[in-house]
Amino acid sequence: MNPQLRHLYEIAGKKERMIVGLMSGTSLDGLDVALCCIRGNGKDTQLRLDRFETVPYNKATKQEIRKVFAK
Repeated sequence: MNPQLRHLYEIAGKKERMIVGLMSGTSLDGLDVALCCIRGNGKDTQLRLDRFETVPYNKATKQEIRKVFAK
């Protein structure tokens, strides 16, 4: 098995995982960052949101993102 895939498989098999989620919406407000603790799997999965923050985009970053969307 590929070493990176093996590492991800090992992480997924743990009873508890700390995961960072990133998302940017089309409103271009900023980057949403969530730190979550995930326990279990399947129907028994439990999620705890430990921290959340929106990091605002500056004007230059917004312009660069708009250029990408325009293509």
